[in-house]
Amino acid sequence: NESIRSVLTLSGDMTDSVKYFHLSLENQSAEERKLVVTLYLEWVLGFARPETYRNIRVGWDAENEFLHASNPFNVDFGRQVVFIGSS
Repeated sequence: NESIRSVLTLSGDMTDSVKYFHLSLENQSAEERKLVVTLYLEWVLGFARPETYRNIRVGWDAENEFLHASNPFNVDFGRQVVFIGSS
């Protein structure tokens, strides 16, 4: 829609596992708007998604409002935790 201005900035080093997404939305009309923003992720937490997706465990941290996931069954990635949050 032309009355919604959006800017998406992605940052992070290509070799670093941390990436930052910053989405800025501005309603440029006088009309009140309600929007839903959705992000789709496929966490692998291993070497190949078809082999690891059944073992990924996901949780929600209500106090800090972020989603986290791990794959405790993977020898190489079993102790790693990935997370995503928004503000």
